[in-house]
Amino acid sequence: MESSLTLVVPVTAFLAASFVIFKLAMRRHGEPLPPGPPGDPFLGHLFRMPKGEPAQAYHEWAKVYGASTRTLALFCLQESEARKLVKNLVRCKDYNDYHAAINRFSTGILSRITTGHEILLPDDPYMTFSNTMLEIFSGTGSPGETPVDLFPILKHLPSWFPGTYYATIARSYQSMAQGILDFSVSYVEEKQRLGEAAPSFVLEHLENIQEGSSQVDIKELKDMTAAFFGAGRATTASTFAVFLLAMVHYPDCLSKAQKEVDAVLQGKLEQLPSFEDREQLPCIEHLMQECLRWFPVVPLGVPHRSIQDDVYRGMFIPKGSIVFSNIRGISLDESVYHKPYEFIPERFLASPEGPGEPKFTDAFGFGRRACPGLYLAQDSLWIAIATFVATCDVHPLLDSMGQPILPKLHLMEGIDAHPTDLRCVIKPRKRGLDMMDI
Repeated sequence: MESSLTLVVPVTAFLAASFVIFKLAMRRHGEPLPPGPPGDPFLGHLFRMPKGEPAQAYHEWAKVYGASTRTLALFCLQESEARKLVKNLVRCKDYNDYHAAINRFSTGILSRITTGHEILLPDDPYMTFSNTMLEIFSGTGSPGETPVDLFPILKHLPSWFPGTYYATIARSYQSMAQGILDFSVSYVEEKQRLGEAAPSFVLEHLENIQEGSSQVDIKELKDMTAAFFGAGRATTASTFAVFLLAMVHYPDCLSKAQKEVDAVLQGKLEQLPSFEDREQLPCIEHLMQECLRWFPVVPLGVPHRSIQDDVYRGMFIPKGSIVFSNIRGISLDESVYHKPYEFIPERFLASPEGPGEPKFTDAFGFGRRACPGLYLAQDSLWIAIATFVATCDVHPLLDSMGQPILPKLHLMEGIDAHPTDLRCVIKPRKRGLDMMDI
């Protein structure tokens, strides 16, 4: 105990001294720091950060303190995985299995693009790989919001020291994380050795590396592939889950979209929507856009650290500051979106049919830092929603008195926010279901 206290005292003193030096350094700049609630002496806003629903809290703070070449093959792949999705959803025993079916859809698209692997079974190794990645994301805290993000020295201190919880968890995931980095490339290398490798992102880069014509090395290829899965799998799945949540709460939106799909397909029950129908299905487009706006699944965006002192709109942003883009807050801007908490796909209709509100592209970031996979994600979401609308109905569960039980409008917090409650019943429509053997 004595040795522990001997270490705690100097480290605590070091942290306090660091804050004093930081405060003194800030006085040399004439510009004020960005506005916000009052902080505590030395610790600033460390214990003022919102504990629950941070995106909503930051949105409320802003009111008070001021706002600061797609190919046919890829389309066919996405259409195929969307049909698997509705089959798997209808076959679920109950609502507890919906998330697994949705995750299988988004992982299936990414595995086929990156490595050429097609997921056929629920216990496919790629599902384990994908779930492990999500476990790491969830277990290590939201980026930019943990003590170790604010005080990097904590990653060097023992696990018993206060504030080192997430650093300790991160260390426990090191071997697992390395396995994730190695998985996809090792899989394709083995398939290549056996002469069974399908065309894919990884195979193309591996061949270029082997020929000496690649601009990336093996480590960079592993990093890119893991990032591809990390960014695409969860967000696509989570946004489709938001779509299900919306259809239970706003059944008229589903009915309207079904009428549009039925009209475009001209009553041909054996036919399903394809990307060729996209321009004729504006309701599906608006449904997708409203899902992205209504509940952004990366509510605080991906945090970035400033690499130098900067001034933004007269406010000083010190070097090393962690900057969040409050995507959720932007989606609730009443000067842009009327009744922002309501699900209104018609808001995107151009005048005079509608208010002509802008599509919510901010869900994928901004400028040079915008997600490079946004078109892939939007296409996957569009065909999934179109296929579901054409083939399925969704209803709320009923209680013992026959009254509907509406699922809670709440998303799990973190970098991958997804609905925590998907209590509903998915039933097949006549269209296309005989063809899909459901």
